[in-house]
Amino acid sequence: MARQILHVDLNGFFVAVERARQPELRGQPLVIGGRRDGTGRVAAVSAEARSAGVYVGLRLCDAAQRCPAAHFLPGDLEAYGEVADAADAILRKAFTRVEWLSLDEAYVDAASLRSGVGGLVVATEAIQEALRDELQIAASCGIGVSKITARVASRLARPSGLLYVLPGYDRRFLAPLAIELLSGLPESLRASLISRGAETIGDLAGLSDDAVAASTDLVLWRRLASGDDDRAVVGSVCPRGVSVQATLDGAFMDAAALAGRVRELARDLASQLGTRRLLARQLTVRVVDIAQARYTGMISVTPAASSPTMLAGAAVTALHRALGWSRSVTRLSVRASSLCHGDAQPSLFAGRDLPSRCRSRAPTTRGFRELERILLAAGDRTLTRRVS
Repeated sequence: MARQILHVDLNGFFVAVERARQPELRGQPLVIGGRRDGTGRVAAVSAEARSAGVYVGLRLCDAAQRCPAAHFLPGDLEAYGEVADAADAILRKAFTRVEWLSLDEAYVDAASLRSGVGGLVVATEAIQEALRDELQIAASCGIGVSKITARVASRLARPSGLLYVLPGYDRRFLAPLAIELLSGLPESLRASLISRGAETIGDLAGLSDDAVAASTDLVLWRRLASGDDDRAVVGSVCPRGVSVQATLDGAFMDAAALAGRVRELARDLASQLGTRRLLARQLTVRVVDIAQARYTGMISVTPAASSPTMLAGAAVTALHRALGWSRSVTRLSVRASSLCHGDAQPSLFAGRDLPSRCRSRAPTTRGFRELERILLAAGDRTLTRRVS
């Protein structure tokens, strides 16, 4: 089977996560980034708010004026990371090489699935169904022999379709499409091309050597626009994290009952890690109560482990750091991160259990870093409620 690349785009990811957590927000205009009177800017927006003129990067106060009925949320980076972990796990059930561009966009090397085109389409549709049923997230998917073709195809397949481009048809597929469909094309370069009359991808591919000689970037984009893209999927067999969670009915639970449920989740997590020969260096426990207040506790695991006993004990300690008293709970989750393979040498510093204010929580993708920057600029510095 020829080289095949799958591009998966989790459409409206941040809005979808918030609506999965709060179903009453479905169908309502939603703005993520801070308070309606905040000084920051919009980080994500629903289609309902977008139709009122709200867009990513708009000042929050201006967004409130354009869409007074919108619900404004500060955003929850850890919740988004947990759902991204779950999406990663769904992709890795079928494929081993996954390259995440951001929390909501990934390339997959699909050549390892040696069941022909029909099997690849069936596997992709199964991924879309699992994302929809398990995470309430719609995904558009594109398949092609190159990254550029697969990514453009997934954009055309929005919000939840699948577009397969036959091998050898890349240039014919790309040529009539608007140049705006080239994700990653710098805005200044796009404006320059349009000013020259190059409005389609085919126009870009057809530029002469003299026309592109002055710009190395333009030489690259002309080659990509012609479908000549040999970039490989640079993935990792080790995911960013693995999460398990339980949705509860909001019943009152004392500290012992909470600890018991967390132990059960930690054992389920250990089973997943053991199956994939992974070890965890850090555990995070999150609790959401009936009033939607969120509590987060973290602990380093020394040495890195996948033992049910070790992870259960560590998870209970993290729970006590998050919430040391009885509570009416609607959701519990345990997340393993800083993962390594079972035969990997643990980091020299992996075992240090630092105070919460000193622990690094740096995101692992460019998109995550950008979202964190926007959310922090919104003025709400506490994105999740933490109790030491």
